[in-house]
Amino acid sequence: MTNGRGILVQLTSRLEELDIEHRDGKLPSTYIALDALGAFVGCRLEGYSDEEWRATWPEIWGTEEISVPLVLLVALRNAWFDYKVAPIGKTLGESFRMEGLGARGVKGRKQTRDKRKGLSNRVLNEYICAEGEISLEDAIAIVAESQGVAFKTVEKAYQECGPETRKRLARFGIIDTH
Repeated sequence: MTNGRGILVQLTSRLEELDIEHRDGKLPSTYIALDALGAFVGCRLEGYSDEEWRATWPEIWGTEEISVPLVLLVALRNAWFDYKVAPIGKTLGESFRMEGLGARGVKGRKQTRDKRKGLSNRVLNEYICAEGEISLEDAIAIVAESQGVAFKTVEKAYQECGPETRKRLARFGIIDTH
């Protein structure tokens, strides 16, 4: 047995053990999912074929799979391994860099950004659908009134998010910027 084959046998055993612990109610499926994803990413990075690492998961998991950009899985794997080796007290959110980043954290900042993006998109929708019948300022005023927020709030949201959205719409051929 080669060292590579031994690693795959160890992984098979580990995944079966984790699955048994889950079925016995000792481990949540999320723990297993992160551990298995980390191992599969490691297999890919170490050069194992898809067939080799697919053969390591328990049959009960089935055969259905999806393709995901490796860079996303590597990010999850790295954060998971950081959590697993961290001293007691470090939270999963800290390892995933979702906590401890300001009063509102990543989730709060993302929600704020999404709200701004939504306001900006509404402005673009009003403006584009009017087909030149209203100014951008009129579109901002319409959105501010309909959403019950200040003109300046909508204007700032559009200034922050609108130009990038316009570029994306043009790139997809949805609007003409000429």
